[in-house]
Amino acid sequence: RPMSPPVRNKYVISPPLRANSTPPANHHLQRQIDDYDYNNLLLSMNNVNLNDKYQEEVMSKKNHYQQNNYFPTQNSSEGLMAWTGNMPPVSPSIASGNDFNQLPFTTSIPGATHMINPEGLQTSMNNDRLLLQLQSRQRQILMQQEQILLLREQMMRQQQQQPLPQPTQPQPLQPQQQQQQQQQYAPPQQIMTDPNVPPIIRSALLEEFRNNKTKKFGLKDIVNHVVEFSGDQHGSRFIQQKLETATSEEKQVVFDEILPNCLQLMTDVFGNYVIQKLFEHGNQNQKTVLAKQMEGHILSLSLQMYGCRVVQKALEHVLTDQQARLIRELDGCVLKCVKDQNGNHVVQKAIERIPAQYIQFIIDTFYGQVYHLATHPYGCRVIQRMFEHCPKEQTAYLLEELHKSTNQLVQDQYGNYVIQHILEHGKPKDKALIISKVKGHALQLSKHKFASNVVEKCVAYGSLEDRQALIEEVLSTRPDGSYPLMSMMKDQYANYVVQKMLDVVDCNQRELLVAKIKPHLQGLKKYTYGKHLISSK
Repeated sequence: RPMSPPVRNKYVISPPLRANSTPPANHHLQRQIDDYDYNNLLLSMNNVNLNDKYQEEVMSKKNHYQQNNYFPTQNSSEGLMAWTGNMPPVSPSIASGNDFNQLPFTTSIPGATHMINPEGLQTSMNNDRLLLQLQSRQRQILMQQEQILLLREQMMRQQQQQPLPQPTQPQPLQPQQQQQQQQQYAPPQQIMTDPNVPPIIRSALLEEFRNNKTKKFGLKDIVNHVVEFSGDQHGSRFIQQKLETATSEEKQVVFDEILPNCLQLMTDVFGNYVIQKLFEHGNQNQKTVLAKQMEGHILSLSLQMYGCRVVQKALEHVLTDQQARLIRELDGCVLKCVKDQNGNHVVQKAIERIPAQYIQFIIDTFYGQVYHLATHPYGCRVIQRMFEHCPKEQTAYLLEELHKSTNQLVQDQYGNYVIQHILEHGKPKDKALIISKVKGHALQLSKHKFASNVVEKCVAYGSLEDRQALIEEVLSTRPDGSYPLMSMMKDQYANYVVQKMLDVVDCNQRELLVAKIKPHLQGLKKYTYGKHLISSK
C-alpha cells in the first residue's frame, strides 16, 4: 500500500523518507522527481531574461535533462497509467492548486494501484491532449530562446574580434598651406549662437586671446585690434589693466586707434570702460582731444546708460573751461536730465565738480521746482547735492522755498531725505526752523513710516534745547495719566525714535527716560517692537 497519503500539491511526490524506511525497489520515484524538476525548469524558461545572471546555470541544467532523455512521452512503458502517475509539465494557469483538486483521478507513488473514475476517463484523456499541446509549445519557446542566445553570443564574439579604429595621422601640409597657416592675422570667423541674434564676428587674434590662457599678451600684441578688443568683455578688461601701468608710447598707440571710434565705444557695454581709463591715465592733451570728440553729443550721452558714465568721468578730469563748454550743452534740458535715471548722475557730478559760476543756469532751473524735484526719486538726489556743494548765495532762495513745504516733505517717501540732509549738513538756523515745525507733532510724526526718520535726525542733530524740548514733549502727562512715550515704545516706527533718544541724550535726560520706561518693561515683552527697545537698553 502507499507509504503515505497523497499530498495536495501541483505535482505528486512522496514525502521525505524516514530514517527507518526502506527505499523503493524500482526507479519510478527518482524518475518522478526528475520530471518534477524538469517541469519547473520549463516553466521558468518562459521568464528567462537574456541578461539574467542565472542564465548559464539554467541552460546547463536544461542540457543535462536533454542528454539523459528525461522527456516523458505517452508511448512510454508505463502506458496510460504512467501518464496519470507522472504528470507532464503544465502551465500555472491550468495546474493551480484548486484545479488539481478537481481532477477526476488520484495518484500515489509509483507501483501503487491507480484508481481511475470511469466517468472521468474521457475528461482525463482530453486533459492529456491539452497538456501535450502545451508541452509542445513550451519546447518551441525553448528552441527560440536558444536561438536568441546563440545570436547574442555571435554578436559579442564579433564585437570582441573587431579591431579598434586607429587614430588617423595628419596629412602633411603643402607649402602653400603652411604659408597660409603661419599668417599672423587670419580672416574673421563668424560664431553663430542663435538664429535670432546677429552673428558675433571675431578675428583670429581675439579668438586666440580668449582661448589661449598660457600666452602672455601685451598692448603691442594687439596693434590694429584695439577697437575690437575694447568691445569684447575679456579684451576690454585686458586693456584696462594694461593702461594702468602702460608707458606713454603704449598709451598713445591705444589712443590713436580708439579716437576715430570713441563715440561708438562710449555707449558700448564694455568699450565705455576703456574710454574712462583713458580719461584717468591719459595725458592732459589726450583727455582734451577725447572730450573734444564728445562736444555736440553731451545730451544724448548723458541720457544713455553707459555714455553717462563717460560724461561723468570727463567732467572729473578735463580742465575747467572745457567742463563749462560740455555742461552748457544741457541748458534747456536740465529738468529732463534731472528726472532721467541716467542723466541725473551727470547733473549731480556737474554740481560737485564744476565751479558755481558755470552752473548758475542749473540753479536757475530749480526756482519754483523745489517741492516738485524734492518729491521725485531722482530729483531728490540732485537737490541734496545742490544744498551740499553750492554756496549760500545760490541756495538761499531755494531754501526759503523748501521751508514752505517742510510739513509735506517730512512725510513724503523721497522728500524726507531732503529734510534729513538739511538737518545733517545745513546751517543751525535751517535746522532750528525744521525742528520747530516738528515740535508739537512728535508723537504723530514718530509713528509715521517716513517722518519717523526725520524725528530721529532732529534728536540726533538738534541743539540741546531742541532735544530737551522733544523729550519733554514725549514725557508730558495727558489728562488720563498716560504719556506719549508709552505708545511710542510699542510702535513699529516710533520705538526707533525712543532708541535714538536713549543713544544721544545726556546723563540727566537718559535717567529721566529710563525712569519712565522701567515700570513698563514687563509689558514691553509682549510686543514685538517693544523687545527691540529692551534689547537696546
